[in-house]
Amino acid sequence: MDFLEFQKEMNDQYGTTDSDWAPLRKAAVVRFDYDDKNNLSGQYNRKFVYPDWDHTDVIRAGDIWLVTLTDNPKTYANYFAKPLRKIDASFLYEMNKSQLDSLAISLWENNRAILEPFMEERYQDVMNEHIGKALEERTEELNKKIAELEAQLQEMREINDQDKKIIQSNEERIGFLTAKLTVLEKEHSVPVKPAPAEARPPSIETFSESVEVPKVVIERSGPDSLTSEGFTKSRYFVHLSADHRMLLIRDNKDGNVICMDNTLILSGLSTIMPYNEGDVLVGEYSSRYGGLVVYLK
Repeated sequence: MDFLEFQKEMNDQYGTTDSDWAPLRKAAVVRFDYDDKNNLSGQYNRKFVYPDWDHTDVIRAGDIWLVTLTDNPKTYANYFAKPLRKIDASFLYEMNKSQLDSLAISLWENNRAILEPFMEERYQDVMNEHIGKALEERTEELNKKIAELEAQLQEMREINDQDKKIIQSNEERIGFLTAKLTVLEKEHSVPVKPAPAEARPPSIETFSESVEVPKVVIERSGPDSLTSEGFTKSRYFVHLSADHRMLLIRDNKDGNVICMDNTLILSGLSTIMPYNEGDVLVGEYSSRYGGLVVYLK
C-alpha cells in the first residue's frame, strides 16, 4: 500500500482530510543514536537529522521514530525532526499484514545504509549459529555416508579374501585329483569294454528305484563343520529352522557360507547339536525347498 492509498483509507475510515496529512508528505523513519560529537542524531538522504528543540527529551538513543522533517533554514545541510510515532512493538502490533510488508520494504529501501550495519551487528551471532548448525548437520551426514561406504568396502574386502581362499583351495584340489588320475592311469590299463547287452525295458521295480531321492552322507567333521562329497560349490546359503531341527543348504554364488575342501563352517552349530566325533548326518534333496534338507534331531 503506497502513501496515497493509505491516506485515502484513513480519510474514508476516520474522516481526515488531505490537509491533515500535509506534514507527513515530508516524513521519514529515522533511528537516533549519539554521533561522533556526542549529539543525538540520525540520518536521512545522507543528511543528519536532529530532534527539534521542543522534543529533545522525548527521543532517546536507540529509538526508531516516524518523524516529520524540516530543513535547517540557515544551512539546509541537515533536518530537524518532529516525532510522530515511535516504531516499537505496540506500533507493529496494530498494523495488518500488508502494512507490515510495505513498511519493511520501505524501511529497507530507504534506510539500508543505517539498518544493514545495525542488523549485521545485532544478528551476526544468530546467523553464525544457523550456519554452524547447518554445517554440523551436513558434516554429520557426510560422515555417516563415509562410514556406510567404508563398511561396504570392508565387506567387499572380506568377500574378496574368502574368494581367494576358495580359488586357492580349488586349485590345490584340482592339482591333487589330477595327480591321482595320472597315477591310476599308469597303474591300470584300460579294459576292453564288452559288447553292450541287448537293452530291455525297465521293470516296475527298476523304475521305482530310479526315482528314489538320493541320500547324501554328511560327516560331522568338527564342532562347527560339516563335510560331504556333495558339497562341491564355493558358496552356500544355510538356513536353520525355527525349532532347530532342520538345516536347509542351497548352493548360491552370493551365499553367506563358504565351502572349502567339501567342508562348510557353521558358527554356533555345536550350541545347537553337541559334537560327537564320528557322527554322521543324512541329507536329501527337497524340491519343495529347492535345496538339501539335513535333519539334526
